[in-house]
Amino acid sequence: MIPQAYQPFVTWGLTILGCGGLGFALHLRRRSARFAGRATRLRGTIVELIPGDEGVTTARYRFRDTEGIERTSLSKGASSPPAFALDQEVDVLFDPTSGDSVLDTWAERHGAVTILCLFSGAALIAGLWGMCG
Repeated sequence: MIPQAYQPFVTWGLTILGCGGLGFALHLRRRSARFAGRATRLRGTIVELIPGDEGVTTARYRFRDTEGIERTSLSKGASSPPAFALDQEVDVLFDPTSGDSVLDTWAERHGAVTILCLFSGAALIAGLWGMCG
């Protein structure tokens, strides 16, 4: 139980944290949408599965950009079990203006924003609940 003297600080802190997190998630979602609007969908291949801490695996993929130049990049996420298999063909979103690329999967494009929304929403609800109760 939170001491009565600290309760306003905790409830306001959770409310502000929740609102800030949801605002940041909105920013990330808009940035992702702008990237997807500029990007070209290409085909690539998983060329390496890199083991990491606690048994998670990150994929390295290779693709040819719009000018035919071969590029290699790392997946932005890691998983256990691995989300991809070696030599698996994958869709890649590539922005020719910035040179950035991302695997075109739901988890790569929306996973972090979704998790941020869930935790920020929970903080906002807890903060508002504390103000009402």
